[in-house]
Amino acid sequence: DLNDPESWWISAALGGTPGGNDSIGLPASGDLLSYALGEGGEFSMSGEILSFPRVIGADQVELRIERSTDLASWQRATDLEVLSETPIGGGRMIVTIGGPTLTSDLKYFYRLFISTR
Repeated sequence: DLNDPESWWISAALGGTPGGNDSIGLPASGDLLSYALGEGGEFSMSGEILSFPRVIGADQVELRIERSTDLASWQRATDLEVLSETPIGGGRMIVTIGGPTLTSDLKYFYRLFISTR
């Protein structure tokens, strides 16, 4: 459905790829971290915002934010939401995430979990 924003994705090509596809295949090495984030990809937190780079077209993986209070048991952070996806050039974008638990008085640890679709 073209009227549904979830049907749209940032393209690696200027002007998009209407009727085409700019998907990147999974690497033979199995290195999902570099495939999804690119070389030197860092997960960072600043105040109430989590951010990380994302390779545009690396759509054969799912990324999700998980949190823990003890580093032993992890749960999907379902209350967090994508605030923006900003192209930064070189076929990458910065994904910015926020939500109520980031402003909580409780201490949480966060990680980025990457799996194949």
